[in-house]
Amino acid sequence: MKLQNLALYLFAFSTFISCIALEDEFDPTVTTDVLTDKIYYYNDSFPVSITFKDNALIQEGKVKFQFDNPQSVANDTVVFEYERTFTDVQARQLQFDSVFIIPSFIRTGKYMMEVSNLDAGENFIADTSYFYIGTDIQAPTIENLSVTSVVEGNLENDAFCRGERIVVNASVLDNVAVKRIGVSIADATPRYFQVNSSDTVNVADIVQRQLFISDSLTNGTYNLKLIAEDVFGNAAEVTTQVDVNCDDQPAVFVSYTEENGIEIPSNRIVTLFPGEQFKLNSLVFTDAGGLDSARLEVSRIGVAPSIGEPAPVTNDPPIEVDLQGVNEQDLAEVFNDNFQFGFDLLDTQAGETIFINITVKDGEQTWEEATFFRFSLVAKEDLAPIIRIADLVIDGTKEYVPEDEELELTDRLIGKNSIDIAVEGKVQENVGLASIEYSFVCDREEIPSVGGALDDPSAFTSYPVDLGTTLNTAFTIDANPPVTGDVFYTLTITATDIKGQVDDVTYNFKVTYPVE
Repeated sequence: MKLQNLALYLFAFSTFISCIALEDEFDPTVTTDVLTDKIYYYNDSFPVSITFKDNALIQEGKVKFQFDNPQSVANDTVVFEYERTFTDVQARQLQFDSVFIIPSFIRTGKYMMEVSNLDAGENFIADTSYFYIGTDIQAPTIENLSVTSVVEGNLENDAFCRGERIVVNASVLDNVAVKRIGVSIADATPRYFQVNSSDTVNVADIVQRQLFISDSLTNGTYNLKLIAEDVFGNAAEVTTQVDVNCDDQPAVFVSYTEENGIEIPSNRIVTLFPGEQFKLNSLVFTDAGGLDSARLEVSRIGVAPSIGEPAPVTNDPPIEVDLQGVNEQDLAEVFNDNFQFGFDLLDTQAGETIFINITVKDGEQTWEEATFFRFSLVAKEDLAPIIRIADLVIDGTKEYVPEDEELELTDRLIGKNSIDIAVEGKVQENVGLASIEYSFVCDREEIPSVGGALDDPSAFTSYPVDLGTTLNTAFTIDANPPVTGDVFYTLTITATDIKGQVDDVTYNFKVTYPVE
């Protein structure tokens, strides 16, 4: 009987124990696959896989990453950041999987990733890891490099002649943006072409037929190197070979002279102000076998209306002359006035270009094989005139007087009938003056004003214009005019160029009458 009671007691006790609710003392867990201190770069994939777990129920899961020291980041700085909170999850496991792309141009440096898990029993766990974002280190990719001739009859020929214009074909790809393209032939310094920060570039569109086989290259095989550089300085280069093989000896350029002594620099670009003229008064070519003919081609290239739009181009009709087999010819004698070039005085924008291409061939050559002499004229900006006053000459004494400041002259009139004021200075002008005006005005009607103008542009034959000799005028202040009290005189000189651009200077004087 006692054994039976004991067995019932133990059964009842075990049943009672199994019905008691246990307190949740197990912390939740969270795991991520982000490697601590790993460096990511622009446009890299940033995969994130996070597992939230709990033995009971997850109440809230949170994932957040941001710059490690946000207080050091300016308000206008772009950073890599993300935050998401999962609330009222009510599950034992939550999985977060996502792939982010590191944006270009964001703030580089150390970043923090924080993941936290809160269960229904208010148990909380957080995990923090750090990673870094570095700038772009991936160089551009160059594909399908080839070189072709601009000369229509030579498109299928693998060999090029000296002076021949070529096209470089290739595609350049970059994970962010290409900055510039460079091309060099043989050992020449690369010539660079700027790119408008595009991630995909057609090289032929950028170079735009501006490359030539140098006249200095003899027949043979040379390396052509194409260089691509992105906005972060990462560069790639690809090399191909070009063959230079001219079948005959072309006409030889000997010399040139320009009427005013202007020289064509090594970059073949001459800058001129509107109205300025460039005239070749000598351009000599020779050929032992005899010169056949010469051609003059002139292209006028305007200024593009906006970035990305093509500049307007006007081509003058080509002019050809027969040289009749002579061994030496000065082309200035046969082209005459067609060798004079310039920009309109008034209707010219800075940057307008005149491209001059002169080709000469012998009896065995085609025009595509001919020797060329080419250069460009580029219009300078026509700035407003500038008046530079060195001194005022007051009663024969030179004196520096600050512009727009009042000069007291009362004491200087004591014992005199008057004092004279003259101007020493120059007017600088790039293109041409239309007029120089002057006025000497008093604030009292009793004292007459003086004024005048030199408004004949032909009077200004050279620059800068000397104001002292050009005006040749003295401005007089009397000691005893029919007024009393403070009297103010104002001297103003105004220079206007042919475009209507103006500069002026003003000087102020004070006299207190009567002078005692």
